Amino acid sequence: MEAARRLGLESLIEFIVSRISRDTGPISYCGDCIVVTNPPFGVWRRGVDTEFILYALSLKPTRIYAILKSGNLEYHRGLALSRGYDVKLLWTLKFPIPASMEHHRSRVRRVDVDVLCYERKGG
Repeated sequence: MEAARRLGLESLIEFIVSRISRDTGPISYCGDCIVVTNPPFGVWRRGVDTEFILYALSLKPTRIYAILKSGNLEYHRGLALSRGYDVKLLWTLKFPIPASMEHHRSRVRRVDVDVLCYERKGG
């Protein structure tokens, strides 16, 4: 949000922080919008990252940009194709995750992530 303010984009971007599931969230349709999501990686609760993507796909946006744990590109490609989207890998990066619990041994853990772009077929 701070970056959007510094770049003068506050009036063009709507930040929504909410609990979601594959079926439920704060909005139901956003046809000409772009969704950017950084879901939990699904390490502690298997499939939670997929719930975020399914919810985003249900909104029917033109594009979805998602930061997801690396290694599942073919799975996400199948998910996208089954819902009328193409998906492409934009980058693979080391994503820093700061220690959040006292027993964590390292201050920052770097996790391999893929940055994907889902694009609605036909526009």
